[in-house]
Amino acid sequence: MQSKIDLDNVQERLRKEQLVLHNRVEAEREKAKPSSMSNPDRADLALDYGHRERRLSLLDQLEDKLADINAALDRLENGTYGICTNCGETIMPERLVALPSAELCINCQRNV
Repeated sequence: MQSKIDLDNVQERLRKEQLVLHNRVEAEREKAKPSSMSNPDRADLALDYGHRERRLSLLDQLEDKLADINAALDRLENGTYGICTNCGETIMPERLVALPSAELCINCQRNV
């Protein structure tokens, strides 16, 4: 497995993506804070609520992606990168190139 994929390159890609996601998470957290409108009417409150809900949904997605990246970096560090966390089989290098944070082999992913 390790001879078929450049782990240094994978780690570099994951670190770059980690930094980008971290910055986006911080920006979305800031944007998701409740509005500080003075004397808002119901329409303003409803609009603000809708915007905030979308921001929080996006924030959840970004945090999930960041957690996947962090988990992949942990697997790289402890020597289990490229091994399916479900069945223990080797993940195809092509899958890892396409999705460096993959933790499941294609067969296990299909069964999720």
